Amino acid sequence: MTGYDSGLGAQEMSAIQGPAYGSDFDRGTWVSEPSRRVQARRSHLEMVMDILAVVKAGSEKPTQIMYKANLSWVALQMHLKQLLERGLLRWAPDGERKRYELTVRGAAVMYAYAKIVEEMGEDASTFLGSG
Repeated sequence: MTGYDSGLGAQEMSAIQGPAYGSDFDRGTWVSEPSRRVQARRSHLEMVMDILAVVKAGSEKPTQIMYKANLSWVALQMHLKQLLERGLLRWAPDGERKRYELTVRGAAVMYAYAKIVEEMGEDASTFLGSG
C-alpha cells in the first residue's frame, strides 16, 4: 500500500480541504457565508457617538478622548476631523494643546441618536446623561 485511502471521493475531499491553492480565497477575495463573516465591534456611527458622549462627559483632550472612547490614535484623528468639519465639535486652544468642546449641533445630534436608541428599546442614558 503506497498511500492512505480515506475512502472519500474527490468532491468530498475538496469540501473538507476548502478552496484549492491559487483560488480566489488565497488572493483575499473569497467571501464566506454571511453568518461566518467577522463583523466590526462598533459601527462608524457608534464610534462617533462614543466620542461625542466622552466629550460631553468632560474629556476635552485628545488622549483622554482616545482612551475613554476606546479608539486607536489614527481612528480618533479621522473621526475628530470629520466631527470638526461637520460642526459637531469645536476646538479651543489650551496653551500648546487642543481642547475639544461639544457644539450645540453636536448635542442635538446626540439627543436625536438617543431618542432613536430608546425607540429601538435600548438604554440611551449614556448618551443623554445629565444636562
